[in-house]
Amino acid sequence: MNEIQNNAKIYIKLHSAEKISAEYMMTDIEILTVSDNGLLPNQDVVLSLGGKEQSLTTGITGQSRNQLVFPVQVNQVGELAAWLRNSTAVSVSYPVVPKNYEEILSVQIQERLSAQLKSKEAEIANVREKFDTEKKQLLGKYVEIEQKFNEIKLNFDKSKETWKTERQNLENKLKETEKLIPVKVRTKYNLRSKPAILEDFSRDIEKIYREYNFWCKDNPQGFFPNDFLKLNEDIVLDKATGLMWQKKATNEFVEGKDAHSHVKKINTQKFAGYNDWRVPTLEEGMSLLQQETIGNSLHLSSHFLHPGTPSSYQFQGFWTSDIESPHWECLILANGKVCVKRAVDICYTNVRACRSITADEKSKFGL
Repeated sequence: MNEIQNNAKIYIKLHSAEKISAEYMMTDIEILTVSDNGLLPNQDVVLSLGGKEQSLTTGITGQSRNQLVFPVQVNQVGELAAWLRNSTAVSVSYPVVPKNYEEILSVQIQERLSAQLKSKEAEIANVREKFDTEKKQLLGKYVEIEQKFNEIKLNFDKSKETWKTERQNLENKLKETEKLIPVKVRTKYNLRSKPAILEDFSRDIEKIYREYNFWCKDNPQGFFPNDFLKLNEDIVLDKATGLMWQKKATNEFVEGKDAHSHVKKINTQKFAGYNDWRVPTLEEGMSLLQQETIGNSLHLSSHFLHPGTPSSYQFQGFWTSDIESPHWECLILANGKVCVKRAVDICYTNVRACRSITADEKSKFGL
């Protein structure tokens, strides 16, 4: 049981009293615990009347109203009130409840609630201030991070442009260096001379131009170091591959199935003194393509121009001996495209025969 403060007073107000039996009566009693500073909340009060004790606890407002049963020892409410005033409750006095106690209670409750409200508002203000401070700090960090990111991105973009420029310069120097390498130290290439059946045209073509870095429309950065030597008005030797080529392709256009017949015919005639001419493979034919153009925008070396022959009729393309299947034939267009066509379709282009030089010829030409 809590002790009431020394400066506290208990106000008792008897609202009603009713006899409920021969020995007891029901009372409606209101109790307030009050100090000099106002109502005291949560106080324990003991009323001892007629030898019977009743325990009460005032609420958060310092006020409690209860219905209590006491022994019947008086017959009048007024006498009960006087009796209550003369009883003992935790050794404090019991003055008469002020008439305006409800008004006082209301004011005190409002003051208490107002104080609590101000306290909560102060807490909210502190939290808001803390939130605004942290928000400002985070925004500052965000701005700092964003500035660093933009700086890094700017430096990266500049470096990227620098790298691109340096790479282009290196590629240009490489091409110039390739042109300056003496013929005797240039790498020799042994290109496939036997016809092949391709399994997948697009994949196999890519494999070929990547292996030898042949230039074509699908590999615009390619470069193959040919080393052409004009032997006479009919033939050109590529010392890089050891292949001898017809300088001039056929004037007439033929179908793929007739390409081998044409080569058989010039072998019979011993064209340029040789009878081992053949239709080139894709690897051999693609070695002739180059990025620079001649004549009618044809991607071939100027060694293959034939004086007095209109370029619009020359070097439009040439057949190869490779096929994708018995139903598909491969050809090379001098505009830089490597193509495949169905054998049943009608397609005409030139024939440009080649041959591999012999060991004696290699010695003769210093290879």
